[in-house]
Amino acid sequence: MPDHTVDPATTVFIAAASLRSHRSGDLTREHQLDGLGFDSLDRIALAVAIERATGRTVPDLVLATAGTLGDLIDHLTANPEGTP
Repeated sequence: MPDHTVDPATTVFIAAASLRSHRSGDLTREHQLDGLGFDSLDRIALAVAIERATGRTVPDLVLATAGTLGDLIDHLTANPEGTP
């Protein structure tokens, strides 16, 4: 069951780390998605992992325009109840 109380940064770092074989503690808001090797399919997998963990949607536009992990964290922080 999704946990709506999970810290957005923790969620994004864990999801990204699991897809890229990094330790979540080694990732920062400033890490570039392209620099971590995320292509368009990987971004979809990342969004799905975030959505499963939080129950919050990551819209296609946010996913496509996110340059850093911080951009995804900011979206989750700005939309704590989810995106319609």
